[in-house]
Amino acid sequence: MYRRFQSNFGKTKTAIWTASEVMVKGMLVVKNVTALEVDLPAS
Repeated sequence: MYRRFQSNFGKTKTAIWTASEVMVKGMLVVKNVTALEVDLPAS
């Protein structure tokens, strides 16, 4: 039972890491897009 819990916890941890990485990358993309939109009218 403990081993099963460990593997489930590992999967959950991996899923959380993946989700947070995707969120961070998404936020960076949004920042870059908004920066581009701000730069375009100025130029």
